Amino acid sequence: MKYMLGIVKNTTGSLCNVLVQTSLTSPPVDVTPHPLPGLLAFIPPAYISRLLLTLDFSYEAAALFDSRPGLKFLVQKVAGLDRAANLFRQAAAAWLVKFVALFELCLYEIERASSIISGDMVKTVLEESAEEGNNKEQILSGDVAHYLQQLKHIFTNLCDTYIEILTRVLGVEFAMLVVNELLLPSLQSWLLDESEDNDEPNEGPRTKFCGLFLILKQIIHTPGVEFAMLVVNELLLPSLQSWLREAGRNFRGWDAMCASFKLSCGLTSDLVVTYLHHLHGMNRTHEADPMLRQLLVLMTECCIQAHEGIARLGCACLRHVILSCGKLFTPPQWGQFTGEDYLRRYLHNHPHTEPTSINLPEEIEEQRRNSIVKDSESHLAVWAEMLVSVFQVLSHLDNAQWKLFLPVVFPGVRKLTAHATHHVLKQSLADFFQRIAEMYGFSP
Repeated sequence: MKYMLGIVKNTTGSLCNVLVQTSLTSPPVDVTPHPLPGLLAFIPPAYISRLLLTLDFSYEAAALFDSRPGLKFLVQKVAGLDRAANLFRQAAAAWLVKFVALFELCLYEIERASSIISGDMVKTVLEESAEEGNNKEQILSGDVAHYLQQLKHIFTNLCDTYIEILTRVLGVEFAMLVVNELLLPSLQSWLLDESEDNDEPNEGPRTKFCGLFLILKQIIHTPGVEFAMLVVNELLLPSLQSWLREAGRNFRGWDAMCASFKLSCGLTSDLVVTYLHHLHGMNRTHEADPMLRQLLVLMTECCIQAHEGIARLGCACLRHVILSCGKLFTPPQWGQFTGEDYLRRYLHNHPHTEPTSINLPEEIEEQRRNSIVKDSESHLAVWAEMLVSVFQVLSHLDNAQWKLFLPVVFPGVRKLTAHATHHVLKQSLADFFQRIAEMYGFSP
């Protein structure tokens, strides 16, 4: 398919061109009447899977290097580069070659299928794969179902990664805005509205504060996981811990704030449960480790308070989280809640122990921060190009083929709609939805 050459040439080099070029010599004589394009026609079926695994390895190796900003900054300083070294293009090349290969394999299997394949059949297979892990009813042949599932998986992951990078680039500033404009004023107004002789929170502040936690439950969807974890780990849980310690140090410190603190901890525990279920659905439960660790320390400190109500609160919140999400915990997360593992962690991270750090010269620290910002911007730009390339590939399909691939890409496209910031990517999304409108009779 010649249109794919221009799409990938800037990112993937000659390898992808070789795989998909149509000007190659004719395929071997023993292949089917509908041969695969380019050199794919010469690759035995057993080696197709090896090719895909090799591309996965190349992508993961590049991603592993790019996940270490300190190492990249060190390479930058030693080599005298203008910006941090990265392997974003290598990762993009591996990903795009795999996408194109899977795409061609899907088209090949669809063409040689003994019966007509519809979009509804593709949708059913993908839904069954998400729910049960296999295609039990064999609606489609094993190969085409497998390739379609892989396509959906890698495209959805690409969309998720783009959103995570975008959140990382913009997340800190936006998080501080949310906290300064919503969280802290709500906490302050709640405390000011509390009467010293009233052990029940007023209904007005209570409603307002519950509304704030409703917002916190929603931010894990938009802007996303990275932003939500930042707010909870760096702002919400530390604020509650400071509140707990301040009230515990003051004489009769809980007289005015006990009910407010109880409600805050209850809402926070419920928020943690919501986040854990969301992360489990994304196969990212391990990312909750810092959140669970902080929650455990907070509730343990509640349990050792002299105030009986606060001590009971700590036990109740821990019980709620364990009963609601214990079955989702990873073994390391269970280790935080039980036995010597937790005791070692708690003693090591005692509140009076200051963490050690290496104090870099201010000039070097500033260079490091700027390097990380530029690196994230480069990462985001490359991933946006990859997404645009996917939409360009899809745009060259005829209507019948395009409908077949719609269930594959639509879950990822739906996520991108709320987050895309690059102009070309937003235009690609607009063209995508315009084609949907034209094909299904929604356009005027």
